[in-house]
Amino acid sequence: HGGVKTRVLLSGPPGFRPKRRGERRRKTVRGNVITEDIAQVNAVIIEWPPEEKKPKEGGEKKAEGAEEGAGASEGA
Repeated sequence: HGGVKTRVLLSGPPGFRPKRRGERRRKTVRGNVITEDIAQVNAVIIEWPPEEKKPKEGGEKKAEGAEEGAGASEGA
């Protein structure tokens, strides 16, 4: 059926923040289904995934850097 607007009685977040204890209010909400009609999704990242350990490729990079450094000092 998809996302449909419905008037529901809310007593707390999300969608309604009561000013007084026990306050309830009827609000129009659309539901929790993400459809093609939604243009923006607000999200919070609560935990980053652990970083994967990659094998070091430092041996090749160090060799290239040493050759470039030696060539630069000879030309100066």
